[in-house]
Amino acid sequence: MTLEISDAWDVVVVGSGMGGLTAAALLARLRRLRVVVLEQHSTIGGFTHTFRRPGGWEWDVGVHYVGQMAEGTMPRRLMDAVTGGTVAWQRLPEPFDRVHYPGLEATFGGDRQRLRSELVRLFPAEASAIDAYFADLAREARRLMGALTEGELPRPLRWVGRRLGLLPDWSRTETCGAYLERRFRDARLRSLLASFWGDWGVPPGLGAFPLHALIAEHYADGAWYPKGGASGIAKGAESVIAAAGGTMQRRHRVARVLIENGRAVGVEALTRRAGRDRTVTLRAPLVISDAGARNTYGLLPPDIGADPAARLARHRDPLSALSVYLGLNASPAELGFNGENVWIFEGFDHDLALDPTRWAGEPHPSVAYLSFASLRAGDGRPHTAEIITFLPASVVEPWRGRGGWRNRGTEYQAFKDRAADALLAMVEQRYPGFGKLVAYREVSTPLSIEHFINSPGGSVYGLAGSAERYREVGLLGVRTPVPGLLLTGADAYLPGVVGAMFGGAAAVGAVLGPLGFLRVMAAVR
Repeated sequence: MTLEISDAWDVVVVGSGMGGLTAAALLARLRRLRVVVLEQHSTIGGFTHTFRRPGGWEWDVGVHYVGQMAEGTMPRRLMDAVTGGTVAWQRLPEPFDRVHYPGLEATFGGDRQRLRSELVRLFPAEASAIDAYFADLAREARRLMGALTEGELPRPLRWVGRRLGLLPDWSRTETCGAYLERRFRDARLRSLLASFWGDWGVPPGLGAFPLHALIAEHYADGAWYPKGGASGIAKGAESVIAAAGGTMQRRHRVARVLIENGRAVGVEALTRRAGRDRTVTLRAPLVISDAGARNTYGLLPPDIGADPAARLARHRDPLSALSVYLGLNASPAELGFNGENVWIFEGFDHDLALDPTRWAGEPHPSVAYLSFASLRAGDGRPHTAEIITFLPASVVEPWRGRGGWRNRGTEYQAFKDRAADALLAMVEQRYPGFGKLVAYREVSTPLSIEHFINSPGGSVYGLAGSAERYREVGLLGVRTPVPGLLLTGADAYLPGVVGAMFGGAAAVGAVLGPLGFLRVMAAVR
């Protein structure tokens, strides 16, 4: 399908991440709107996309496990509405998180009572504090779910909701580290409970406790993985969008949002056809951006977008990710793996991940997260693994602008090789013989994430999930200062697959009018 200057579209969606897919598919499904989704990459899906290499190896770039995908749950019903019910979800074996510290190991996932019993067994003197902790998690998670409707409530009702504890009081947002120190005496227990900060990307010294609570509750009843891999999510959404006359266009990088009489009326995008760069104009009465809040405001004229962009720039994600994608010559089940996540920490101080000097000379990563998509996919694919660690994007700054993807020179390649060696050594120390399974490896850095996802600083989760960010700007929500322009995705609500998906549902709610989000949820039910 060829796009030219056109007034035929009802909605333009910028970006095909989970938030963009959700907004586009729901508008197509619930309102039969003709939606065009523009994706700057050659593959749709944002962090839900997968990639392959010769030999049949396939890896997910962002979806490793998802909570609340049991039949009948609201997140699952919403996911089915977005994908047309084409994605089957299989529950991970439990426990699905295995955690290693020096002298301390534990497992998490799927059974709240089992987890409580294990924590009390490891730290019997903290039993009452552990019970209070679980109550705090539930309360904080309920407040964050209530925040989805905050933008639709009149100001007096928001005030009442905060006073009654039904909505978050963002001005009092506490760091995860401060909460855990206040609740528990044992430093090892505090570190153990903070182990999964990688699921929203900010270590406990900076990270917002409400995000910790929501993630903990999100996985409290189990974890799931899409059968056949995460690429099915975008494929299913594309079918829903096409059924209403819409389309997805790859290799279309939006250059600016068109503003007329103070209102968004479409976009200009850059694309390449027949070897030539071209600019295409797509007009629509509604533009929904899944490009991230900072990128979105950068697409506006300076007199409109400069101030909000500068305000949000102060909340850049402090960390990005480095991934080692491994093709294996045998099943990792031979070493006892069963499809679970493995978290390996070199010590109990999570905030060491913020220190860029750990990557000078010989890399010294503080954490290695290991996952096995091939054991989860259930489709008989060749075996793979992925090791992820977190690091400041400044570590790879010396190579910015030095060529493009796979062409940044020998020093950059040497850095990637040293990083891969260090992460493999962390795994090998815990699981002797793992290195013998490796037949292929490829390394992705923050520069790779910027190249493919167009996220500032290689951010994986959008705006930083820091306590400072929420204290200053709270929940961004979907509305912008420009009529006809809405946000969606993680920046509109919360990070992660389900957080971005609800951000998409909130954007559609804004289109539907008063109590629109509740109307979306009613339709999904």
